[in-house]
Amino acid sequence: MNGIWIYLIVDNAKAAMEYYGKAFAAEVGEPALGEDSGRVLNVQLKCFGTTLMLMDEFPEYSDYGKGPKTINHTTFTGHIQLDTTAEVDHWHALSVASGASVTMPVEVTFWGDYYGQVRDPFGHDWSFGCTPVKH
Repeated sequence: MNGIWIYLIVDNAKAAMEYYGKAFAAEVGEPALGEDSGRVLNVQLKCFGTTLMLMDEFPEYSDYGKGPKTINHTTFTGHIQLDTTAEVDHWHALSVASGASVTMPVEVTFWGDYYGQVRDPFGHDWSFGCTPVKH
């Protein structure tokens, strides 16, 4: 269980669990729910060989408990490194088909990667890329 796990805070964790299940083929664990609120305290999402943690907003506890839609910006871009351009195209397109918006179309970049970015429906940014470019 060692490693760096990213906690995604969103305004609707149940909808986000469905989105990441579709868009990233995430294996979605059983969520722990708040007894008094029914909000998701945490749930594990396993995808792309790593674990993400997901939770609903809890702004009543701190500024930390707010998601990107509430604070009007995201605080990171999650990068998904893939092996081929076909995989980059697949996951980028699947993310968009599942509800993300394109923030950077997939293209060969000046630094040599095949790369593109999306913003998911919850305000988090994701990039997909492979390097060197392999078809």
